[in-house]
Amino acid sequence: MNKKLNTFFLLIIITIVNIITMLILLTMGLIIIGKISQYISSWLFIFLIIPVLSLCIFGTIFINHKIIFFLSKKIDMDKYFMPLFKHPKKKQNNLNK
Repeated sequence: MNKKLNTFFLLIIITIVNIITMLILLTMGLIIIGKISQYISSWLFIFLIIPVLSLCIFGTIFINHKIIFFLSKKIDMDKYFMPLFKHPKKKQNNLNK
């Protein structure tokens, strides 16, 4: 397989892992809120959903960062994958005429 196809499959796999991680964290957060919801009022329940969603987003980013860091230690990324963004070409100064 070539580098473009490897990069495509890596992005698909990372996206699937990202979605699964988000669903797991969201489910855990909602279960915890559901367990304590009998002790709190309904308006406070609504305000607890916002931090749970924020923690799910940041937790997913943190977990994906750790996965990519671990993969980059084990696999030579330059050998198997294309860079997603190309570096801009440096402009040469015409000072030396």
